[in-house]
Amino acid sequence: MKVQIQTTQNVDIEYEVANIAERIGAWAIDALILFGYAVIIFAITSSLARTSSIGEGPVTIMTVIFALPYLFYELLCEIFMNGQSFGKKVFKLKVVKLDGSQPEIGGYFLRWLLRIADIWIAFGTVAVVTILFNGKGQRLGDLAAGTSVVKIKPAVTLSDTILANVADDYVPTYPQVMELKDEDIAVIMEVLTSREYRDDPTIVRALVTRIQDTIGVTSELTPKKFLRTVVKDYNHYASLM
Repeated sequence: MKVQIQTTQNVDIEYEVANIAERIGAWAIDALILFGYAVIIFAITSSLARTSSIGEGPVTIMTVIFALPYLFYELLCEIFMNGQSFGKKVFKLKVVKLDGSQPEIGGYFLRWLLRIADIWIAFGTVAVVTILFNGKGQRLGDLAAGTSVVKIKPAVTLSDTILANVADDYVPTYPQVMELKDEDIAVIMEVLTSREYRDDPTIVRALVTRIQDTIGVTSELTPKKFLRTVVKDYNHYASLM
């Protein structure tokens, strides 16, 4: 099962949706982490409770404070780890928005809040059924937030990309490329290295137009050569930072 996500460059990138087994596996790892945390916190608070010099009130307050990371684990992970928890990292999964924008805190909050109905109340059956029949790998929380959980493609090594042949004495053409972000370069690389995209002149021209508008340049180069030059220029300047 796959979903198409439109990037900020108006290019549709296809991602494979995480399957049920992968999502359950990621959840299981997170559950083990939380179990270990709970055991440690229980040991600490029990030890404090046995200490006669510390009253019951402070122990209760500390227990509540220690419990907050446990309760908000998934929410905090996805906010501060760019859509991933530790379990999702192990399985190379990530939460993304289907409209191509970056998920916001409100979206992560909806996903976290609806876990109560998705997972805890019905022991995960609601989530499993919704994911299986939705077509985009979405549970109720994802439907509310406009998100899905997808597989992250393996990182591309330098030798596998057009970045490998930038010589030390390379002279860049467009210094304006540093106005771009790593995500923009990733989109360009995706288009240039994927036969599905690089052989579609409409997608290539649309991407060229977007890049030129973003960095404020025009070029007489062919579309693909322009994109390769932009990537090489970006790599050259990035290597100097």
